[in-house]
Amino acid sequence: MKICCRKLIVILVSEQTVPNVQFLKWFFKNNHETVDVLFISTEKMEAKKKSHDIIEAISLSETHISEWKKVCVDENSLEDFESKANALLSEWTHSSFVVNITGGTKIMSLAAYAYFQDRENCEMFYQPLNRNLQRIFSDSGYMEFEISELLTLKEYMLAHGIDFKYDNFCVKDYEYNKNVYMNIIKDNREFISPLVAMQNNSYFRNVFKRRDSLNLEQISDDKFVTPDGNLLDKLAVCETVSKFGFDVHNLSKEDLRYITGGWFEEFVYQKTKEELGLPDENIALNIHIEKDSDKNELDVIYIKENRLHVIECKSFVEGKEGNKVLNDALYKLQAIMKSKFGLNAKSYLYTMSEVTANSALNRAKEFGIEVVDGKKLLEE
Repeated sequence: MKICCRKLIVILVSEQTVPNVQFLKWFFKNNHETVDVLFISTEKMEAKKKSHDIIEAISLSETHISEWKKVCVDENSLEDFESKANALLSEWTHSSFVVNITGGTKIMSLAAYAYFQDRENCEMFYQPLNRNLQRIFSDSGYMEFEISELLTLKEYMLAHGIDFKYDNFCVKDYEYNKNVYMNIIKDNREFISPLVAMQNNSYFRNVFKRRDSLNLEQISDDKFVTPDGNLLDKLAVCETVSKFGFDVHNLSKEDLRYITGGWFEEFVYQKTKEELGLPDENIALNIHIEKDSDKNELDVIYIKENRLHVIECKSFVEGKEGNKVLNDALYKLQAIMKSKFGLNAKSYLYTMSEVTANSALNRAKEFGIEVVDGKKLLEE
């Protein structure tokens, strides 16, 4: 039987797909050759389309994969691993092998090491969490490699089987947003609350479905009511809109959203992008994600050194109602992180309020969420 002269990369598949995408990107960056790829997986992982997600993510980069296959093994059986690998590789032959045993179960990693260590021209790699990539088996001996190849947000999401859309449009620039709290919002918060109520009013919601903007002065006073029917001060609403530099005769939905909290999301997004020096493809604002028909909205996400960071923004969380908003946000964030993203992802809750309640801080600590409140933001 003629042996294929191509190299075979062997990937062990598990719940965490990012390390495999990261490894493949590193390999293709440093080795410009055409290869085949074998995913050794399980029925459980393939029911979740893990091999497919890895291929989808890596396909965004320029790669040289000639052919890829997958084989499902019993994750707890050395014998099944050897039998399935023998059956496939007796027909699909290669001249050299690169084996990444970072994924899979412990038994799968042991089985892969035992199976491939006797193959000629074989290298094996392993990457501990948050550590350098290690070449643990090779004719050339042990060596460590720094994984400097960064995943983009899109690659990270595809690796997790997530469809996502976002809109990085900002109503105001960073210079404005850095000062808007101290210059306008701090001393006018009681005047912003009526606009929140107006925004939730069914009349204004329906108007914005039909129009891009509206003239507040042309709307009758009786339309300025809370969802409960309480009358709002139309003149005060118009004055607040003007304080932000918006035109009461041409107020857009985006302008209204900015006044009622969008300013804070923009500020956090712009501050994070500026201070971390993030390129556009690695940070997103106003994100909609969907996985297996489960839809969620996120405020700000970014990826730095292959690690995803998720920020939930709540401009103010004070009083009894604010405390409920804070707790709901923590539970929401914890649920999304647990169900959607990998072990290495990090989450934050940003607010301009000063958070001192031990119950909330303890809950955030329990969930692994870092709280960044107004005291910290204003100190920086």
